[in-house]
Amino acid sequence: MTNDEFSALLKLKKHFAETNINLPTTGNKLENPIAVFSNTTKDVFALDIDRKGISFTKKKLQERHSNSNTVMIRLEIDCRPHMYADGHFSSRNHIHIFDEQNGYKTFNLEGEYANIFTDTNDFIRTFYDFCSMCNIETDDLNVQGVI
Repeated sequence: MTNDEFSALLKLKKHFAETNINLPTTGNKLENPIAVFSNTTKDVFALDIDRKGISFTKKKLQERHSNSNTVMIRLEIDCRPHMYADGHFSSRNHIHIFDEQNGYKTFNLEGEYANIFTDTNDFIRTFYDFCSMCNIETDDLNVQGVI
């Protein structure tokens, strides 16, 4: 996938296959990804959600392009920091964004990303913010299972 293809896929308006979504409760993860479809193309996406870990505040949300099985965006809250090429570490709250040259670029949730993810302590707010970033419609969504 190229960066231009990634940008085009990210900009596609998308919707969940189902209107009722059961999100994992604290300490659990989805066994099967949530199917997401493009409103205008035959592209299919998958949303993976993981809240399993030692910390009850840990959260991972990931959008994959199912047609190519490429991870497009992965958001990690209260997760293990990652080392950058220059030897510095990311914060525990960071986002991985696809980049064709580097595989993924990792950004701490500050600056523009702090404006997107307004309350990372609130899982449901983080879920909706992630959907917004990925251009997934949530207007008619009935979300259950969140604690």
